[in-house]
Amino acid sequence: MEGRVTRRFTSREDEKYSGIDISIPRGTEVRASSDGRVLYASDRIPAYGRMIIIQHKGGLATCYGQNSQLLVREGQPVSRGQVIARSGDSGRGGEAYLHFELRKNGNAVNPEPYLP
Repeated sequence: MEGRVTRRFTSREDEKYSGIDISIPRGTEVRASSDGRVLYASDRIPAYGRMIIIQHKGGLATCYGQNSQLLVREGQPVSRGQVIARSGDSGRGGEAYLHFELRKNGNAVNPEPYLP
């Protein structure tokens, strides 16, 4: 997926942000970054809108938030590159974007070094 990073990860005490926001057109295909199993697929956390969390090997998990449509369900296995959602603006209004997080053993890490 291509897009412009509009907000970056930061772990500073005065300004924490646990992921990155990528500006992309509404309806853009959101793909799984790696093989795994869907842990969460819902809109029960309003700040993240329609969100998917995938558990991967090695204690890694990825989060894909602010989608307009979810295409997978909890418990479902997914493959790297599989379309799992369509981007949107389901969290905060205005522009369409993808909120992407990477967690290692439950701790947020900067996802940018892992992106192609």
